[in-house]
Amino acid sequence: MQYQEFPAPPFLLEYASLFWFDACTDANFPAMEYNLIADGEPGIIFHEIPGSVTINGFSKLPQLMIYGQKTRWSSTLAKPPYKNIGIVLKPYALKALFGIDANELTDSALPLSDLVNCERLLDQLMCNNGLGYKINAIVSFLCQLKPKLSTGLVRLRDTISLYDEGLPLYNIQRELKVSERTLERSFQQELGVSPVMYKRIHRFNFALNLIHQNEFDTLTGLGYRAGYADQSHFIRDFKAFAGVTPRAYLIKSKGKRAYPKE
Repeated sequence: MQYQEFPAPPFLLEYASLFWFDACTDANFPAMEYNLIADGEPGIIFHEIPGSVTINGFSKLPQLMIYGQKTRWSSTLAKPPYKNIGIVLKPYALKALFGIDANELTDSALPLSDLVNCERLLDQLMCNNGLGYKINAIVSFLCQLKPKLSTGLVRLRDTISLYDEGLPLYNIQRELKVSERTLERSFQQELGVSPVMYKRIHRFNFALNLIHQNEFDTLTGLGYRAGYADQSHFIRDFKAFAGVTPRAYLIKSKGKRAYPKE
């Protein structure tokens, strides 16, 4: 088994966070069942071997697919041999790169070809060249989209920054001089979720990062540090977004973005 992560190049950091590669070429290796968490970010995945990955029981996934925000965890089964390349996009990148309202892809996926001509990219990903060549092909493809942050997206990016810093939604509305309805519509169209859901997902991922960085003493303290009013609320959100309790995640995850159930 092999798993690698690569940071996005500086000129793409406005739209992409990182690239990842996940592979197992041993056909005799047992299938691995994973929980994919609600990480607050859309992305693109290339499955080099069609049918090798099943998500929530669905195996006929697009070979080159784009997915939106996840508001719940997903059960994923990877059957060797498999080779997958993924791009983790920024929360607002669907609108900026592809012009699609992000809520059209929330908790769902499409063939990338439904949004943009990617025939050449698919040919490059299917060839026998190495991983570096394929990642460079994806980088070139994204650059050719000529992405541009509109005034609305710039405002939304600033909103996200204020929200992530803990500023209450009402104060953000006053800061940006927009109504509650306008801000709600902006989040739905450009992030794919409501401000309340975005806050829940962000708070959960903040707790997740504390686990990965081992920056907590107790799970109760971890929940309070992440902004949860009580432990039951923390556990309920964690199970909704990760599929397991915080304690079970701590035991099984070992710091990985996705992990085997058994």
